[in-house]
Amino acid sequence: MRHVDSGVEVVFALWTGVRVARVELAGTRCFPEPRLFGQIDQLPAAPLSESRVLRSLYRLQDLHREAGYLEADVHVGVEPTGPDEVVVAFHFDCGPAATVGGVTFGGDRGPFTSEALIERLSFGPGERYWQEGVRRDARELEEWLIGQGYRQARVAEPEVDYDPERNQVQARFDVSVGPQFDVRLSGADRERLERRGVMPLTGPERFDQALWLRDLERLRRYYQE
Repeated sequence: MRHVDSGVEVVFALWTGVRVARVELAGTRCFPEPRLFGQIDQLPAAPLSESRVLRSLYRLQDLHREAGYLEADVHVGVEPTGPDEVVVAFHFDCGPAATVGGVTFGGDRGPFTSEALIERLSFGPGERYWQEGVRRDARELEEWLIGQGYRQARVAEPEVDYDPERNQVQARFDVSVGPQFDVRLSGADRERLERRGVMPLTGPERFDQALWLRDLERLRRYYQE
């Protein structure tokens, strides 16, 4: 496998009845061997399988990309060691992990400044980038906004632009805060209803018309009992 101007070129020599003598890891690695071997489907002492080798390669490439090693070079070679034996070698050139160059927010931020929203994230400019961390922050930011009473708030999956010259990403979060919900109660003991679990809109959940009607029906039944 090698990189060409139009993308990636994969060349396989096909053998029938060929056994894999060894599976090797070579080069500068970002992860411990057990983590890397955990992504590899092609096993030693098993017949050589093109689909397993390619699937293993793609998994290893995804592992590096998701962990922020956007410049990592991962490729594979298959070398014969005998008439019916080959060695499958995965080669790594890890390189440094990408960092976050900046964080921006689009959409309707409501009363929140960008600085206030950045404080809710687990990363910021200059820190290491990793894909799942950015996605998790989007989910947790949405949950936090809902917990602040903005029960129709949405935070889209972040858009990430990569600058290979700086090895940095710019992360953009599109936010729709929406209205703040204020549940007021008269003629009843709110604390008591919350203890009984029948007070509407007390949990960290998004407002939904069907859920609201369900909660009202639950409250009605409580007073009818």
